[in-house]
Amino acid sequence: MHSIITTESHRRALRATIDGIGPEVAEMLQSKGIDPRSFAAQIKHNRAAKRSLGAQLRQPTRRVANDIPPPPNAVKASLDRSDVQQQTLLNEIALQAVEDDFISDIVAPIQLVDSDSGRQKVASRTANRAEVDDNLGERGRANRIPSGLTNVDYLCKTYGLESDVNQALAGQHPTLESVAIETRRLATLVNLQQELHVVRSYLFTSTTYNSSNRASLSSGYQWNGGASANPIRDMNTAVAAMTAPGTHVAMSLEVLQAIQENDDLRAILSANHEGLFTADELALYWGIEEAIVNRGQYCAAGSTSMSRILSTTDLAIIHASSDPTMRTFLRQYRVRQGARGMVSTARFDGGEAGIAGFTYPKVAHQTDIVVVDDTYGYFIGNVKR
Repeated sequence: MHSIITTESHRRALRATIDGIGPEVAEMLQSKGIDPRSFAAQIKHNRAAKRSLGAQLRQPTRRVANDIPPPPNAVKASLDRSDVQQQTLLNEIALQAVEDDFISDIVAPIQLVDSDSGRQKVASRTANRAEVDDNLGERGRANRIPSGLTNVDYLCKTYGLESDVNQALAGQHPTLESVAIETRRLATLVNLQQELHVVRSYLFTSTTYNSSNRASLSSGYQWNGGASANPIRDMNTAVAAMTAPGTHVAMSLEVLQAIQENDDLRAILSANHEGLFTADELALYWGIEEAIVNRGQYCAAGSTSMSRILSTTDLAIIHASSDPTMRTFLRQYRVRQGARGMVSTARFDGGEAGIAGFTYPKVAHQTDIVVVDDTYGYFIGNVKR
């Protein structure tokens, strides 16, 4: 007698039964001698630790000048550029100008280097998993194997923006205060441009990925209502294709909302198997440590409206490592200068412009974005129809 497999029985079989880990991932972990429950607990612990650290980092470490009430009878002084050494202060201001929505440093960790071009060593993809002849014999010499490191070449480009501060307005706003405000604005814009480079030109560009590590869902297969949609199969394919375990799954808010409409995923992932599930539950089911749901926006050149930084139709899974000796999907190689590679300067020009001249704050960096290993990620296009 043949058993009848219904949609509901199929969904029940796929439900996460080991602390949020899906059955296929749990089986894979067990085959490697890893306890799925311990693995799930470690993921949850790491998430909690990161969120706690993130909350601490978002707390202001100091109050800006505008927030500090002046003492009675205080006279607001306009500091001349020769009165103080601005470089350290401006570098620190630029370093702090990072939006909470920016993810480029997460998906493409920064590695500081000493020159604008060169070669870095990273672990080989296959050296530590290679089959070799280790037959020694009683008096034989051990087989010498090649180094477990491979080369990654980089060539940094220079990026930066400059603004101006009118010295004639020093009586209204102290010059140093105005320069600091402009430096922070410049640094935010410079960081935004780098965010766009990493996210739009690499993370959400399908050709960044190995040809075996990308898929584009055709009409009818999209996860939010396609008649032939099969997100479980698509995710299983993605996880299996990657040569390293996924550490991050990245998507925009629109993509998450579309995924949450899928009946199969709602049935196996949501707490009561009926309502919405979270991005963390989606990630955990496939053994992925962190889900990034990004709401960041920007105004495209020539446009007056805001758009999402992350794709509103696609999803990306990657393995990211901040360890400079380990392989990763993407890495930013940045010249070691200024504050963590970000250089801020303020140049005074008392020439023909204006009555008292202008101070020109500038923020710049030298960086190269490198695809270290295109099999350490997987791209699924057109998840949302």
